[in-house]
Amino acid sequence: MATRKQRTGGKKTRKASKWTNFVKKIYQEMKKKDKNVKLGAAMKEASKRKSEM
Repeated sequence: MATRKQRTGGKKTRKASKWTNFVKKIYQEMKKKDKNVKLGAAMKEASKRKSEM
């Protein structure tokens, strides 16, 4: 029977994109004003404010 080479290392993680960090920043700003704000609302707001990126 053929032998298989065992994989080394674990699951790699990607570096956060500029967009993700931008949305996260806006989400935190919105959370300060309203605790019940949803992530989707932050994404829509971030989309409107793309020029700030």
